[in-house]
Amino acid sequence: MNARKYLEYIGWFYALEKRYIRLKLFPEVIRRQRDSAETTEIIIGMRSLLDLMKSGNAPMHGSLMEKEVSYLDHFWKKVFLTGMTGTIR
Repeated sequence: MNARKYLEYIGWFYALEKRYIRLKLFPEVIRRQRDSAETTEIIIGMRSLLDLMKSGNAPMHGSLMEKEVSYLDHFWKKVFLTGMTGTIR
């Protein structure tokens, strides 16, 4: 269940990027979009899910999911908070 939700979040990120390309936005507009409330909402959802997975209240999950949770937690700032602009949100 939680792995599926993470895949949904990733799919939403890709859908946003596809929209930027389809609209032929300029790079500076794309950077602003990547820092938008819509993107931030996705990141908050992912962080909330990660925190749930780290807690003792998470549903049972396998070793592959444990690795994913550990990786995301360890590299969170580098992967998500710096975004495509290179600045910490």
